[in-house]
Amino acid sequence: KNKILKKTRHRKISLVRQIAIYLTRQVCRLPLAKVGEMFGVSDHTSVLYAIRKIEKLKKENPQLGEEIEFLKTKLLEG
Repeated sequence: KNKILKKTRHRKISLVRQIAIYLTRQVCRLPLAKVGEMFGVSDHTSVLYAIRKIEKLKKENPQLGEEIEFLKTKLLEG
């Protein structure tokens, strides 16, 4: 949890943080600024960047897209 919330640019941690931001926005439907606040991201445009990046990655990597959609479904279930 702590690694996801830190402002590290390590690729794996950044990807996990971006997926978490994407899922938070998709599942909770919170404003970009609120999602950013939750993850320690000061600018809503950074949140928007993360969301768009994950949307792009889902198209480029169908397996990753399926895994993200699986997580989204589980979050919506309970």
